[in-house]
Amino acid sequence: GLIARHYELAGEPEKAADFWKQAGDDAKELGISDQAIQQYERALKLTPPGQIARRADILIEIGAMYLISVQVPDARKYLEEGLALACQAEDWKAACGGYFQLALLIAFSQDEVDLDQGLALLHEAEQAARRIDDADWIAESISTSGILLVFQGNVQAGERRMSDSLEYYRQAKEPGTEPVRLLSILA
Repeated sequence: GLIARHYELAGEPEKAADFWKQAGDDAKELGISDQAIQQYERALKLTPPGQIARRADILIEIGAMYLISVQVPDARKYLEEGLALACQAEDWKAACGGYFQLALLIAFSQDEVDLDQGLALLHEAEQAARRIDDADWIAESISTSGILLVFQGNVQAGERRMSDSLEYYRQAKEPGTEPVRLLSILA
């Protein structure tokens, strides 16, 4: 945040916004949600209204941090606003994140559990990912929809979706531990 403050004081808001965004990303990686939210909000404040895709990305990051902090109304507000801007800008990568986070919020929130709506949003995330041929997001959307189907009681369809996602995880740039988790669920 120190470099961002210097750029802010120097009258260079766009550079400051870049560094506030990076500081938010760093705080997110460290699991410091409150700090990430503050830094993302500073980045958003300094990002010009005309930079729709950039604003969408920041809004979705803020929403995701509020979701992690279990602040559902704030999470929903930021995710919906960010998703609308991402779709307007045709920024399908950001839209994937928005659809995905909103699906998790709706499917697993204590305030409102709606697995059908969660599945619909995951379908939208998958479609956005297919537009940009992003194997990471395709795999994540398919596997998570499989888990929701299992929660709905449709075990066979859920297992099929999780199994289908493994092919995309093989193609993914950053497969992480997800394939291992899916294999243990399918076992």
